[in-house]
Amino acid sequence: MKDPATPHVRWVMFCLLLAGTALLSLLARGDGVMSVDVRLQRFVQRAPEPIFRWIADFGNWIGSAAVCAVIGFAALLFLSWRRQPVAAALVLIAFAARLQNMALKSFFDSARPTADLVRIDEIAGGLGFPSGHAMGTTLFFGSIAIISHRLIPHRRKRRSVHFLCLTIIVVVGFGRVFVGAHWPSDVLGGFLYGLILLIVIAALIDFITRRYLTFTAG
Repeated sequence: MKDPATPHVRWVMFCLLLAGTALLSLLARGDGVMSVDVRLQRFVQRAPEPIFRWIADFGNWIGSAAVCAVIGFAALLFLSWRRQPVAAALVLIAFAARLQNMALKSFFDSARPTADLVRIDEIAGGLGFPSGHAMGTTLFFGSIAIISHRLIPHRRKRRSVHFLCLTIIVVVGFGRVFVGAHWPSDVLGGFLYGLILLIVIAALIDFITRRYLTFTAG
């Protein structure tokens, strides 16, 4: 029997998530630089090489839109072969939601790190907050984690997929900070906005599937 308080707890947690994201967005907006960002960035950039350089390079590679698109296309083919149109729709919509990042960046108009404050190994154009890599990766690999939870019947396999997806998301965030492409707050903002969008997308699809379609485990 489901706990009747659970939906209320989820709503409270979601509202707290929205409030925390709004507060971070206000702090990150504009040309100002938070001192905590500088301290955290310098700490991350002191990570010993070459191992952390390799990790950062991998994160920056797999978090790019092009690589996620290739992985997403392969996932769509697999889900189509498994006759899972709803799962495929979740992956497709989650990937497409990454496009919202440009609108968010334009609104917050936050600058990227500069060489006078931290080390810059990657010259990235455009604005900073929220990180597109972090937001897109949270959306895409988060959708993979949701699908695996519904489609993989074995708990250990599900947990392995969840751990892999979470690890990739974290590594991508690390990579953006390590090379100086984003401030830590940019990455955190990307995680939070990606999570919010993912929750909304998953909730809408779940609302529809409970009435018209179902996920089938196999």
